[in-house]
Amino acid sequence: IGQAFRPEGPTGIERQFGLPPGELKGIAFDPELLRSAITGEISDQEWREQIVDRLRERHPGVDAGGAVAAWSEPAGTIDEETLDLVQQVRKRAPVTLVTNATSRLDRDLARLGVSDAFDHIVNSSVVGAAKPDRAIFDHALALVGATAGETLYIDDTERYHGPAAGFGLICHHFRG
Repeated sequence: IGQAFRPEGPTGIERQFGLPPGELKGIAFDPELLRSAITGEISDQEWREQIVDRLRERHPGVDAGGAVAAWSEPAGTIDEETLDLVQQVRKRAPVTLVTNATSRLDRDLARLGVSDAFDHIVNSSVVGAAKPDRAIFDHALALVGATAGETLYIDDTERYHGPAAGFGLICHHFRG
C-alpha cells in the first residue's frame, strides 16, 4: 500500500551532496548489507551508519552523514486507493502486512498514520527471515491461523511469487 523507497531513487539528494547518481541506492541496497538489516542482524541505525561509512570511504570530503540523513528523512508514501481496498478486505478477512523491513518499520508506519491498517504486521527484521524465506510466511500464517492454500499473497516483487506458490500460497502480482 505504500513505498518506502521511491523507484526514481535519491538523485536529488545525490546531486545536492555531490555524489554520483545511484551511489546511495547502490550502497544501501548492497545485497549483503541490506540482508543484515532486513533480517535483524543489525538495527536500522547500524545499517544507516554503515552506509555513511561506505560513502565516506568512496567519497572523502563529501558530507556522507548529511546525505544519509536527508535520504533517511522520508517515511515513504501511501497509495490511498490501495489502503481503501485493504480496509474493505479487512471487513471480510484478516489482512497481514508481510514486509522485508528494518527495525524502523513501526516508526514509519506510525508517521504515515497506518499502524492500525492491518490485523497483523510481520516485519522480517523481527522474525529474522526475509521474503521469500518460508519462515516469514509460516510466521504470518500462524498469526492468522490459516493454511497456505486458503491465503492470498499479494506482492509487487514478482520474484517472491515462485517460492510463495511453492509453499502453497495463492499469489497475485500487484502492479498498481
